[in-house]
Amino acid sequence: MKKMIKLLSLLMALILALSMFAGCKASEEEETDDEEEPITMTIGIPVDSSDENWSDWESVLATWIEDFEMFYKCTLKFTKVPDAEDTKAVKKFMRQVDSGKIACFFTSREDFIEDMMEDETILTIKTVQSRYTAVMEETPQGIYSVSEEKSMENYMYPIYGTFQGLYYNRTMFKELGIENPTSWENLLADIAAIKAKGITPIAAGFADEGLNYFVEELIMSEGGTAEHSYQPSFGVVSSWERAVNDIKTLQGLGAFTADCYNVSFDDALQAFLNGEAAMIVAPSTSFKGALADGTYSINSDDVKVVGFPNTPTGKREEGAFVGRVEHGVYFGKNNFNKKDTRYAECVIELLGDDYFTSGEFYELVADTESTFCVAPAYYSDYLYEATNLDNAKASLVKNATAADWTMSERFYTFDTTVASFRKALTGTDVETALLEATNAEIAAVEAAEAEKKKD
Repeated sequence: MKKMIKLLSLLMALILALSMFAGCKASEEEETDDEEEPITMTIGIPVDSSDENWSDWESVLATWIEDFEMFYKCTLKFTKVPDAEDTKAVKKFMRQVDSGKIACFFTSREDFIEDMMEDETILTIKTVQSRYTAVMEETPQGIYSVSEEKSMENYMYPIYGTFQGLYYNRTMFKELGIENPTSWENLLADIAAIKAKGITPIAAGFADEGLNYFVEELIMSEGGTAEHSYQPSFGVVSSWERAVNDIKTLQGLGAFTADCYNVSFDDALQAFLNGEAAMIVAPSTSFKGALADGTYSINSDDVKVVGFPNTPTGKREEGAFVGRVEHGVYFGKNNFNKKDTRYAECVIELLGDDYFTSGEFYELVADTESTFCVAPAYYSDYLYEATNLDNAKASLVKNATAADWTMSERFYTFDTTVASFRKALTGTDVETALLEATNAEIAAVEAAEAEKKKD
């Protein structure tokens, strides 16, 4: 009996030892399963190693690579987003996004984005937000609105854009002892004082796109963002007519370049840059590097920019300006939806302050003279020795942020309607000319839609 008990005891001990060993083994396997395997993710950027400024990119991207390797066991790789004209490269790129190989990419609003929207290879911001609610949580509504595609959906996480406004030679204004043109009353007084000194108050090149820019600013000043963004197919709005009459008033005061309807915008810009005119209405893109390289008699320290001042009958909101969100990040659908959530988490992390939305990245990809950073935080601790233009742009953006980014997207349709506006400005029958502009706009939209159906 004792032998039997002893045998049973030994058997029980053996079973217990085996179970403990099996438990340890299972625990080891669990630890092995929990240990994350490395992942690799490819990001689309505007350059590759063949670009002349690649070394600048390398120094910024090296930090990204190190961070993601350390925190996510993710190896970041980079590929160049092709030019839209290179159809073969674009097709290959689109296939890589569709397969999930390319996680996200930074680009402008290229034509091929529409194809990717139709193919559902990129995600809407709303879909991304359904999983990560903090995405664009602090982005003001104005930026959200102007980064919409034609489908009225947001696919782009906006990074930077361009702006338009009234640029003025601050140094000249100080020398003449006149006020900044921040109100209609100041503007009219400034025009008179500048003209009395034999200087052209406003450089105006109305033979081409210069008229577009000026009309846009006056429509914004008369009608605010709501009427500036108005689609003319619904009929002529009174702010258009008032804008035309405002320009006629300014012309009557001798505000513009002589014979302005036969002067090109480029010639008007040269006059401003050479100090021959005190002000100009222009898009920021027209200055690319012009104020920084010492070619002209004025530089970034001489120049400031404001939204065109509100007219006496105007509805322009505080801080409102005309602009366009040009560049941002798009999300590849199949990469984002991979089972391993680190792929999506890494993309979300890339949108943070240290990566795509960092000041270092903005200054790397953008001509800071002609663009603004969408992230308001960029301006919270602005450059120590900023130029007048830097400070003016920061002020413009801060004011717009305070007013919830009352920013209105630039009219690209004025190329079609500008001839009619010119008739309205140089003739007497303003309403008929603007009705012609409306009809031209409708025809242009219908023609574009018909052409798209053919494709």
